[in-house]
Amino acid sequence: MALTKVRKESGLSQRDLATVSDVPQSTIARIESGANTSIDTLTKIANALGKRLTVNFS
Repeated sequence: MALTKVRKESGLSQRDLATVSDVPQSTIARIESGANTSIDTLTKIANALGKRLTVNFS
């Protein structure tokens, strides 16, 4: 949910984010639908969005 919100706030489509983050669009779609992914992939996406990745356990 957080990725979808930040992506939309940045005015990017999944395809646009895929291009700037060097992550396949299909991976972005899977993450946005709730699938697991690696910290490395999330870091690439966060960097492309100009954000910091923070992991919390609750």
